[in-house]
Amino acid sequence: MDEVSGSAWPVVKDNELLLKVFGRYPSFHDASVLSISMERAKRMRRHDPADGPVDPRRLEFVDVILEVLHREHRPAVERIGRSDYAVTIALLDVRSANIDVNAMLDDSFVSEISLRHQPDGLLAFDLEPNIGLDVRLVCATAEIRSIRPYRGAVLLEPNIVVFP
Repeated sequence: MDEVSGSAWPVVKDNELLLKVFGRYPSFHDASVLSISMERAKRMRRHDPADGPVDPRRLEFVDVILEVLHREHRPAVERIGRSDYAVTIALLDVRSANIDVNAMLDDSFVSEISLRHQPDGLLAFDLEPNIGLDVRLVCATAEIRSIRPYRGAVLLEPNIVVFP
């Protein structure tokens, strides 16, 4: 299964990039995690003085940025000459998160990435691993930041790796 139905992908900002490149909303089966980062206080909420005293910590957004390498789910012989793609997903205004960062120390392959609507209007994001990084979080919104062809790392000399 490499397509997700009944999901919240259609409400993700710039979701049409997924449709343009892959022709569907992929499940990201067998993708690998290239990077994960958290950003705090790069964006702020507005405070209405009528709401009372301000708690500066409540004004700061926390965002999680995830980059995955999506390999088309096809036999290897059909993938010859086709690019893999690095997809950057931004999960914005994270309200709760369960992320085991230690899992990034080993290989990290995805079984499925799902994005579902919650009754409270938030989005539930679940990166279910085959092995490695497991991410479960709840966020207000999400966006596709980029999709770019990815050819992998090139080993120039021992211990020197370049990513084209």
